[in-house]
Amino acid sequence: MKDSSPTPPVRPTEQLLPLLSITPERFQSFCRDFITELPEIVECHQYGVPGDGQLGIDLVATTSTGETVSHQCRRVKTFEPADLRTLATTVEYPASHYYALIATRATAGVRDEENEKPNWTVWDIDDISAKVRALPPEVARRIVRTNFGGQCCRDFLGLEPFTAFVLPDDFFAPLLDSQKIFNHCFELVGRKAELEQLEKFIDDDEKLIFVLPGRGGIGKSKVLRAFAQRLENVRMVYFAQLDVDITPEALGELPATKAIIVIDDAHRRKDLGLLFAYAVRTRTKLVLSTRPQLLDELPSRASRSQIDTREMLIAQPLAPLSRADIERLAREVLGPELRYVAPELAEVTKDCPLITVVGGWLLRERRVLPSLLANDDDFRGAALAKFFDEIVENAIPGSEEDALRRLLEIIAALAPVYVSSQRFASAVAAFAGMDLETAAAWCERLERHGVLARRHDGLRIVPDLLSDYVLGVACARKAAAGQRFVERIVGAVDSFDPALLRNLAAVDWRVGRRTGEELRVLGAVWESIFT
Repeated sequence: MKDSSPTPPVRPTEQLLPLLSITPERFQSFCRDFITELPEIVECHQYGVPGDGQLGIDLVATTSTGETVSHQCRRVKTFEPADLRTLATTVEYPASHYYALIATRATAGVRDEENEKPNWTVWDIDDISAKVRALPPEVARRIVRTNFGGQCCRDFLGLEPFTAFVLPDDFFAPLLDSQKIFNHCFELVGRKAELEQLEKFIDDDEKLIFVLPGRGGIGKSKVLRAFAQRLENVRMVYFAQLDVDITPEALGELPATKAIIVIDDAHRRKDLGLLFAYAVRTRTKLVLSTRPQLLDELPSRASRSQIDTREMLIAQPLAPLSRADIERLAREVLGPELRYVAPELAEVTKDCPLITVVGGWLLRERRVLPSLLANDDDFRGAALAKFFDEIVENAIPGSEEDALRRLLEIIAALAPVYVSSQRFASAVAAFAGMDLETAAAWCERLERHGVLARRHDGLRIVPDLLSDYVLGVACARKAAAGQRFVERIVGAVDSFDPALLRNLAAVDWRVGRRTGEELRVLGAVWESIFT
């Protein structure tokens, strides 16, 4: 008997990206994102910033054959043959080939004009959409989600917007821009013993979980990247996304072949139990990095998932790099002209590679003076202050700097934050004098600039050391209008806030450990709550 039940309707995906729904600035960013991922492209950069003389182009790229090509991004509803002729006559940048990227369909007239210009190619909305769809699914998903939002992932790619696991290159992509003050573009120094220990763990069939502890700024993520690079042609390595909860469905996306799952910042995750259970069931190896506070509870959490403690290898906390290694890193960051101050930079930053990188970048760019190296605390404070100033000055041009500083202080105090929450709205309104729509727009910009990162539990300032600095400075600042920062932020949130209490307690501990002095911010919290 034939099945008479109706056939479920087929829901086809959208064929074109909604290029006209985004701003011209976002369109250009999107074009840079997808051009960078094209197989023939080695690198692609925006050419200049608004106000610069851009020689008629928006993007410049280098191909795998060593050629230089340029791109003009035109988010326009109509594009006529005359527009292409104008582009061709006004561009002054020397390139072997020129591309016009347009957010509409190219007419027959435009194609005829294109044929008359052998060094010009027009990519219209059909071409661009097809090229994005042809990218590897995870790359396409990231680009579409970033520039058009989650719903477009479903409509255009037929994919859910978030995947819990990504390849190492995608995980570290935001940290591989050498123009950013904090990046992972420098060679890993030292850590040979840790990498060898990780390799032995991979070959040991009796071990399931490797734990790499270390305080903030010591270089855990850098070790994980080097580890993944070593295994690039040997084993599949997936990193758990920092901004996505791991679910049983997400675990089902992993390949059937045995892979290695890496969880950076494991101390922030609430889904380790699910990962542990998956590791036991499938004999999948897990590599975790964490701040030391997770170590006390980790064995009991693992045992609840039936992991024998003998299957877990907890490494010694990452120690500061040797003087020789930190000096080697300092020389690389400083560059040839300032290499002579590497010994001094190494001396004042010897226990924190992050400060070595940030401080070296600032010295190389002449943002701080080498004379500050004479005093450890002065240089560290100046490096972090300049790091913060660079963000405030450059992330959102034209914004009110005081308002932006207050916004970042709110995020440091309340992290993790959801910009749509009433908690965040109340804080930005009362403490920063900012409406939620403006705050959300600024947060989006800060996220694109790599200042904020979207973890699975909300937005945070990155790196952690910068967040620590922002909150510490705010707490140590003199009272304004009779109220210290702590009292004002507690009043703005208007409730007992566990995250705020935890963040402020951490500031108390860090300042006391470093200076022997107490900020006593927790006392201010209790007074604000109970008086």
